[in-house]
Amino acid sequence: MESTNMKFLSALRNEAKDKRAWFTIAVFLGLINLYQLHMISDLSGRVNNVLIPFGLVRGHVPVKMTADVNIQNAQYLTTLALSDMSLLTTWTPSTVKFQMARFIARLSPDYQGGQETVLLHQAKRDENKAFSQTFFVNGTSVRGNSVTLSGILERWQKGAPESSASMQWTFTYQWVDGIPYISNVSEKEVKSNA
Repeated sequence: MESTNMKFLSALRNEAKDKRAWFTIAVFLGLINLYQLHMISDLSGRVNNVLIPFGLVRGHVPVKMTADVNIQNAQYLTTLALSDMSLLTTWTPSTVKFQMARFIARLSPDYQGGQETVLLHQAKRDENKAFSQTFFVNGTSVRGNSVTLSGILERWQKGAPESSASMQWTFTYQWVDGIPYISNVSEKEVKSNA
């Protein structure tokens, strides 16, 4: 009887060791996962990221990226200004608030504070009055950090044409942590000589 008891105790002891082994492995793998999570989060905080606006990506315009984050490439600035311009000037009553919110996110922190309330109030007014508008670009020019876009701004109210004017917008960009933000926007109506 003693040999049967010993076999049972020996099997029970081996089973307990296996359970402790699984527990030890589970704890060890959990600690490895925590370490990896810490390393990934630490690394992501130290890596420079360049955010490219969705409108720029959607435009399917090739843009050359370089390692210098403060480069002032005329083609890049023009494409960026066209994307920002579409956020500011091309919308319908159902999209105007969303477009303005996206445009506000593109403003530099210094410029954003003074413009946010004005733009959101204007968006709410345009939504309530059922305005739609779009801007057709017919010319661009770059000077330093500024991009000037000229073209025709057409506006509709409840689907009926309301106005059409030749306009010119100038976007000035400022780099903050390697990302170009809008630091100033100016607009003027271009009078025709006819």
